[in-house]
Amino acid sequence: MFVDQFEPDGTSYVYRKSSKGAAIRVSAEERDAFIADFNRNLGRLYWGLLVGTVVFVLPLTIWVAMQDGELSQWSIYAGLGVVLALYMLGWQQAWNAPARKLATRSTVAPERSRDEFAA
Repeated sequence: MFVDQFEPDGTSYVYRKSSKGAAIRVSAEERDAFIADFNRNLGRLYWGLLVGTVVFVLPLTIWVAMQDGELSQWSIYAGLGVVLALYMLGWQQAWNAPARKLATRSTVAPERSRDEFAA
């Protein structure tokens, strides 16, 4: 879906945020760099999600075992919710990176209407 935001336009491309925003012209090299950065960030986010989950669950499990207590479900859900929220925040940052970097460029076409986007 990320790649679909870049539409061929002659020898270059146009970027449309979420495939419906105003069109901004980018070169093939810029497009490739944005895609490579996004893929690299997804790999980092994946590993961050795994490490974050282990870093949260392992100490919590050890602490509960040492206390001879019971692990409440809400604490697990709350901790995993924080890890997942951080993951989603990072994913959103990676998804919107082209829009941030291209914010000062002029547009070559307006935002698509709801009907145009649905077609």
